[in-house]
Amino acid sequence: MSLVLLVVFFLLTNAIFTKVLISLPEYLVNQGAMVGRFAILGLVVLLLSWTMGDD
Repeated sequence: MSLVLLVVFFLLTNAIFTKVLISLPEYLVNQGAMVGRFAILGLVVLLLSWTMGDD
C-alpha cells in the first residue's frame, strides 16, 4: 500500500517539478524587467551612498 502511495507521490512531484521547470523561465522573464529595475536602482543608491561616505 505504501509503495503505491510512494509511486503516486513520486509521479505527482515529478509532474509538478517538470511544470515548474517549464514555467519558471517564462516567470523569470516576466519578472526580470521589474527585478532588474529594482536591482539597478539599488546599485545606484549603494554607489551614491558609498561615494558620499568616502569623502
